[in-house]
Amino acid sequence: MTRGPSGDGQSVSRAVSKKK
Repeated sequence: MTRGPSGDGQSVSRAVSKKK
C-alpha cells in the first residue's frame, strides 16, 4: 500500500499514519 497511481501512495501513507 505504499505505491499507487497518480501519487496515491502518499495520500494513503498519511491516512495510515493518522489511523495508527
